[in-house]
Amino acid sequence: MEKFKLVDLFAGTGAFSLGFHSTGKVDTILANDHDESSEKIYNKNFPLKLTFSDIHDIRTRKFPNHDILCAGFPCQPFSIAGKQKGFKDERSNVFWKLLRIIRKKSPRVIILENVENLCSHDDGRTFKIITTKIEKLGYTIKYKILNTSEITNIPHNRERIYIVCFKYTKDHD
Repeated sequence: MEKFKLVDLFAGTGAFSLGFHSTGKVDTILANDHDESSEKIYNKNFPLKLTFSDIHDIRTRKFPNHDILCAGFPCQPFSIAGKQKGFKDERSNVFWKLLRIIRKKSPRVIILENVENLCSHDDGRTFKIITTKIEKLGYTIKYKILNTSEITNIPHNRERIYIVCFKYTKDHD
């Protein structure tokens, strides 16, 4: 059986890669991050070496074709712990790069992860922009806020939003 191909962007230490690898049905074909500590940890735990670079420095056409795209894109622009500048914060510009990758590569599944405040940031306008842009590319979206302490054995309250997007096809009306 051929395995699904995963691209793990803003991979950090590899949580998405680890989760998908544990199924035995998915291979990571590209992992990217721009944090030296993450690179060291990722490279110790996975055979595929993390591509260490700013995502903007990788041409969209250079991304390999893939089935699943995961991206825990920077949360500081949307976090209540930050200045909440949203799309006015330079770090949030990676979302527009993600859209270009999605448009060009059209993965079957997209999983985005961020802070729970992404839903209510700017009175919900930020979340509406994100979901509308992805829906216009032919995806159905489901999302849920999960708390680490409720779904793991880690006694740490860390609420994150997971946005799961499925490519709409006529075969699956």
